Amino acid sequence: MTATASTSNSCQTKRILVVEDDQVLARIYWKNLIAAGYVVELATDGLQAVHLAQTKAPDLVVLDLMLPGLNGAEVLAQIRQNPGTAHLPVLLFTNQFIGPVLTRARQFAPTKTLSKTDCPPARLAAEIESLIGPSIRPSELVPPAPEAPPEPPAQRFHREAPALRRELIRWLEAFLVRGNGDLSRLTTLAQHVTNTHRLAQAAGFALTAHFAKALEQFLADLLNDPHAITPAARHTADRAVRCLDGLLALPEQPTVCQFSALTVLVVDDDAIAARLNANALSRVALRSECLTNPLVARQRLQTQTYPLIILDIEMPDLTGPQLCRELRAMPQHAHTPVLFVTAVDEFDRREQALQQGADDLLAKPFLATELAVKALTLILTARAG
Repeated sequence: MTATASTSNSCQTKRILVVEDDQVLARIYWKNLIAAGYVVELATDGLQAVHLAQTKAPDLVVLDLMLPGLNGAEVLAQIRQNPGTAHLPVLLFTNQFIGPVLTRARQFAPTKTLSKTDCPPARLAAEIESLIGPSIRPSELVPPAPEAPPEPPAQRFHREAPALRRELIRWLEAFLVRGNGDLSRLTTLAQHVTNTHRLAQAAGFALTAHFAKALEQFLADLLNDPHAITPAARHTADRAVRCLDGLLALPEQPTVCQFSALTVLVVDDDAIAARLNANALSRVALRSECLTNPLVARQRLQTQTYPLIILDIEMPDLTGPQLCRELRAMPQHAHTPVLFVTAVDEFDRREQALQQGADDLLAKPFLATELAVKALTLILTARAG
């Protein structure tokens, strides 16, 4: 045994940093470790964990992987890269035993990895003692304070939103400049979107939770099918993440999501294509009115309003661009979002589509979740404007 290991295992007061975003679990770990004689610091997000690791000089870190702000792999990376904390024993305590976050965490040499399921809180102290030895609680320390009530979910959301916004934009920009061969940046971006969804859902902020969930599924589909990471998909991700950033910035978060009350107009002379688009929209609770005759659609637009209009470009009698020009002349549709869906190459037609009054273009083939996310983004962006 080395001199360092011998010193660390000697009987003295030892400090543990527990990093766990589930506050109920965190308090259980805290009580068990306090009872075992350890001094315990708690962190409920990745940014707080890095700060406490650098300022509280813990003897060991118990680190969850799935965290808001920074995930466990990012926390471990910063611990290992800082000379003052590089030596710290780190016990990964998680139920995530597959996936890119765990793979990245292992690159930074965690001291040990334990399953929460196989190692209940009552056994955690024994695992820690096996790594750094027992602890004697100094008599001058006051007894444990009464258990504080958990932080209200809405308060936690607003506290963590600024850090989440920074990380979302940081990893979005990293993803946009990296080629398709490296999925690590997209993986991290997706994890931050997942954290946003969980926080918003726990706080009861229905609109932000709904949008984040849709974006989470789209990014998951891209990770499962890297060939789908086209320039169009990157464009969709870019606009969607920036839309989510705008939602996080709202000082008063909506507690009601009314997308199910909205009806999108889909105009495509191919009835099967129109139905596929409608099915994609239904994934995010948007209803659809599908028309296969653009002339009928023109008549309908004279009397009906919609939050979004989806147009095929190549249609008989009246093309999508022609219909778009005509509806833009109608006062009720001067600012209605219009999305062109086409089988032609996007770079050949995107600028033409915008010149005809459309807000965006989606080139086939595309993921159903991409259309769903793009639809939500256009609707929310129009309402914010």
